[in-house]
Amino acid sequence: MPHRSAATRDLSPPTLLGFFWANRRSFAPGLAFAVGRICTIAPLPLIFRHVIDTQMPRKDLAGILRLSALTIALLTAHHWFMVRGASRLGKAVTHIILRLRGRIFDKIQFLSFSYLDRQKTGRLLAKYAFDTQKVDGVGLQTNYGDKWPGDAVYRPIFDELNRRKAVVYFHPLVAACCGRLSVGTFPAVIEVPHDTTRAVTSLLLSGGFARWRDIRWLFSHGGGTIPMLAGRIEFFHGHAKNAAEFAPQGIEAELRRLHYDTANATHPAAMAALLKLVAPSQVLYGSDYPYVAMDTQIAALRSLGLEPAALAAIASGNATRLLQHRSA
Repeated sequence: MPHRSAATRDLSPPTLLGFFWANRRSFAPGLAFAVGRICTIAPLPLIFRHVIDTQMPRKDLAGILRLSALTIALLTAHHWFMVRGASRLGKAVTHIILRLRGRIFDKIQFLSFSYLDRQKTGRLLAKYAFDTQKVDGVGLQTNYGDKWPGDAVYRPIFDELNRRKAVVYFHPLVAACCGRLSVGTFPAVIEVPHDTTRAVTSLLLSGGFARWRDIRWLFSHGGGTIPMLAGRIEFFHGHAKNAAEFAPQGIEAELRRLHYDTANATHPAAMAALLKLVAPSQVLYGSDYPYVAMDTQIAALRSLGLEPAALAAIASGNATRLLQHRSA
């Protein structure tokens, strides 16, 4: 079971209603506007009744005009409260949902997924997903407890996925060892991309990439730190005695065969490193939404000065090609 930090253990409040209650102050402005709407609309029936039953029989033109002006003012105020209130309440709900997703994501990071250690279960899940659900691929974590995907315990599962020519997507997870490391930031900033590098290196050096040639590998966040560390990995392992076994065409060639998405990796420096390592054909659009606004990622890609064909391939063409390869 991965180590749980004190911050993660105390993911209170424990229920959804409790969570919304704890965030009730975020709703306060929107609810205040809702009360304002009620206060502006409530007098209108009384005003209409008074005009029809009292002032019209008396032919009190001045009174009718005064109440008409009051009615218009109340309707104007009601509309203002409605527009502002809906906006404030919508923003509050959006922010709370994002915080709730963040809490859920933090909690999921420390759950045990040890069922994947049971090889029969893993193979059964793969067969069910591909034969019954007709999926094109699977999404996995970069680590499960103290094991990375190159561990021998996962070999039967990847054998099954390789036989089915699956697309295998990895999303990083903070390693159990490193969740409490702190240099002034939180794990998602540094540890999450580093764990993608661990997963890639694990599959590379264990011979996984060489063994499972029919799997289409896809890694998040531009491959983590792989583009920057490819040269170091090559330097230290490229001339190993068994290098031909785990990297038949060389380490860089193995890394170039992989696919990488652009989720929160569209900064010019990150993309420059990635596109030095691989061709645009290996890069797929990823947004990292809701943690990163989608429009910023798209705008960043467009600002890189890529050829239109390359940009279109990253946006959707490469993903389409991956799925077509799987169904072919």
